[in-house]
Amino acid sequence: MSNSTYKRQYHPYIPLAFHLSILPEQALQQVPRSTRHYWRKKDIQQLTGYEYVIGQQDVLSTLSLIASNKHLLAVNRALLKIRAISRYISKNIQGIKLVRIPIINCLMKQVSSIIPLMGLRKTLRWCNFSYAQWRRLLNKQLCARSPFQLCRKKHPAQLLNKEINVLTNTCIDPAYTAWPLSSIYHQLIRAGQLYCSLSSFYKYCAKLVSRPVLPKNRRKNHCTGIRAENPLQILHADITLFRTADGAISYIYFIQDNRSRSILQYAVSNQKKASTLIELIRNVYHQYLVPSSSPLTLLTDGGSENQYVKQHFANVVPPLEHLIAQKDILFSNAMIEHLNKTIKYRYLYQQQINNLQHLEKILEQAVHNYNNRPVHILNGLTPLEVLNNNAPDLNHTKENIQKAIRNRININKAGDCCL
Repeated sequence: MSNSTYKRQYHPYIPLAFHLSILPEQALQQVPRSTRHYWRKKDIQQLTGYEYVIGQQDVLSTLSLIASNKHLLAVNRALLKIRAISRYISKNIQGIKLVRIPIINCLMKQVSSIIPLMGLRKTLRWCNFSYAQWRRLLNKQLCARSPFQLCRKKHPAQLLNKEINVLTNTCIDPAYTAWPLSSIYHQLIRAGQLYCSLSSFYKYCAKLVSRPVLPKNRRKNHCTGIRAENPLQILHADITLFRTADGAISYIYFIQDNRSRSILQYAVSNQKKASTLIELIRNVYHQYLVPSSSPLTLLTDGGSENQYVKQHFANVVPPLEHLIAQKDILFSNAMIEHLNKTIKYRYLYQQQINNLQHLEKILEQAVHNYNNRPVHILNGLTPLEVLNNNAPDLNHTKENIQKAIRNRININKAGDCCL
């Protein structure tokens, strides 16, 4: 069939809208004049169903008035929605009584869409709601704009979206994967990127961030162990084992300062020898203690590699006092045992280490990362900052947190409600 003989077909609603005078001007212009003239002059009395149309004239006239007035059309749609809400309530009455959140959220969303047009009182009356029922369901509704599904207007102290983005992006950053959450918190505080309490930070991380799984602490009722008032007064020494992927056992030696918790010296060997530990202690002496005359306490366990330490450092200056944990003192060597656990579970066990040389490379990065991360028990300072006594000024942290809370409350109260 050629284009010249093609006859355009119209949807049945188009002639109906034309006869009801509600066809939009743009659609009307697409209908040829001849077709409009044909529709207008056609003798519809001879058409089948004419009697039915005459009987429905009031309905068609009402439909014409509603369709030609935007406000009437909106009200009509609202009334239809109210009828649908009534059916929804009767169908899910048990779920509403049991406070099933998806049902309540759906119901409140539909009712809230009618309120701007019909008003609160009229909408509640037509939906067979009392104001008390409305408020009760409103309080049960969950807000999708909040991680905790709490309305930001009712709970304005919640973190802002930009603060939540900073928190989540930092926690999943590969540079901070081995850090505990408290260290990441203090890093954000120091950088001025986020100001909140540590408990709030933990709460948001538990909701939004997936972290590497660490073994649970089995100790109960912790007591405070031996503590130094200043750096380089008490040192801890220990050896821990690590098996590489090739099956070989490697020995990792650590010397740790008690006050700053920094790793002063470390070594990796495929043998367990007292000479390696003694060499590390001698390096600590030359690097940190030679200019000083203060006495030093070295705390170790009762291992065989520690038996010769006292005789090698009997006449050194400053003097060295070697104590065996749980023998010469009541305390254990828990601080450096915790260091062993931290290095293994946060750094070494998170990747495959093939051999001794690979372990040395990874351990070098781990020690540098450990010494330069903020520590909560050091008030957000890094171990090296405490060791070298060059801590930055963090005195205004509380003021900044209070200022951020006030700003957060003002922004959340001024924003749109979840409804």
